[in-house]
Amino acid sequence: MATSSDVFVLLSVFILRPISIIGCSHSITTHGEGESNTSKVLEMISKSELSSAHESTNAGSNSSKFVFAQTPTGLSGRWSRRLSRVIMTALRRLYHVRHSLLMAKTSGLLPIEVYRELTDLVKRSPQGLDLIEVGGASGAATIAMSWGLQPSSTSASHVIVVEKCEGGSRTPYGGWEANKARFDRFMRRYKLQDRVILFPHNLTLDRGPEVRALLRTERIAGLLSDADGMVHRDLYLFGDLIDSNGFVVIDDYHPSLSPKHAVTYAVVNRLIEADAFRLTKCIHETLFGRPGSRVTESLYNECEQVAQSVCQGYGIVIDERGITPLAR
Repeated sequence: MATSSDVFVLLSVFILRPISIIGCSHSITTHGEGESNTSKVLEMISKSELSSAHESTNAGSNSSKFVFAQTPTGLSGRWSRRLSRVIMTALRRLYHVRHSLLMAKTSGLLPIEVYRELTDLVKRSPQGLDLIEVGGASGAATIAMSWGLQPSSTSASHVIVVEKCEGGSRTPYGGWEANKARFDRFMRRYKLQDRVILFPHNLTLDRGPEVRALLRTERIAGLLSDADGMVHRDLYLFGDLIDSNGFVVIDDYHPSLSPKHAVTYAVVNRLIEADAFRLTKCIHETLFGRPGSRVTESLYNECEQVAQSVCQGYGIVIDERGITPLAR
């Protein structure tokens, strides 16, 4: 039963926010589920054309479950196209209503389709196994994945969330204590406090064993990496735990949107070349795939060099503090 608060959020998500697009001078690209572009991405990777993978993917991602007739050109045509985008955005959010509400209530940073795919992916994955998420932010992805877990009174699986609770996108909500309280509040709101285990610290190699000690199962159903771009570290620490039928999800795959995106892009390309990550699907800047060969110490060191090279180009450093500018 929807509450009055839900009704207000729905109005905001489906009506007020899409209407605000009309007055924007920039175009808003609407995306479908992304399945139609997966084969293109895989083909590019097989041809080592990784540098153009993202742009080509986005260029072909205007497909949607809702199709509108072509609008005329000129001033009236531009307004018609903007109106069409508003309608498509509202319909898209209506189709993903549960996840739209989740994104709005938790200030989630991922596209709606990604949250829905996370839920469906966990449903299709081995049940009864824990999950690990690196970079939980407000907990929107945590909740979306938890919705895919089968309820069980005897052997409930858990989501282990590594979240530093400060800096970056967390800054507007305060420091470590405020962000941890915010995360915990969302877990209680969605009645997931017994299924989510928070590790409220930045992830380092030394802390990897501490995270593994929180697991209730010997293997995990999947790994979500959405922290600082150091995907090789996450796979090095936890990749051997992933079930053969499990999954790996990596966010922020883009060559230039931000330093974090650029690091992720370069590192993931190297992991794909080494068959340590096997891509199966792409939605926006989020990659879905399977674990490949294990990330060895040698491959880890190679990826470290790749990441540090990108960091130097942006004048940043990634360490136990997170992403910080280089001292001058």
